[in-house]
Amino acid sequence: MIAGFFACVGCSRSGAAPASSESTVQGVSSMAAAISRDLHSEGPNAWLRYFGRSPGFFMASDGRLAFPNNDSATVFVHALATSMKRIELHWGQLRVDSLAPGVAQMAAPFDEVLVDTAGHEAKFSGYFTGVAQRGDSGWVLRNAHWSLIHPAAP
Repeated sequence: MIAGFFACVGCSRSGAAPASSESTVQGVSSMAAAISRDLHSEGPNAWLRYFGRSPGFFMASDGRLAFPNNDSATVFVHALATSMKRIELHWGQLRVDSLAPGVAQMAAPFDEVLVDTAGHEAKFSGYFTGVAQRGDSGWVLRNAHWSLIHPAAP
């Protein structure tokens, strides 16, 4: 299951950071905002622009491997696009930690609304973590994990 993204509300860092770290924070924050914008305007297929294409790409949800590689994620996204009209993804306070040149940890709470072709809405909230990597065409997710908030049982 793909659970979603929100417009970057801000990033905070304590102390002075080297310029490369600040450019990493800016780049990953811009990617997060672009994901939200593109999902809203283009639907699920916009995700494919932000999934890393390396053999190491994977995505997990609630502690389970959802996609072991980019090919499996691509098949799912294309199928999802036939039934989803729109995705609204909103990020909460985005945290970005520069791990190495061109590699960063991204983390944020999120709220997501999926609207199917019949107009039905499904809402999800939770916390996202992932590793982003700068490539030739910008920042992409090298891996991702979505933790969903599940209603408490009565």
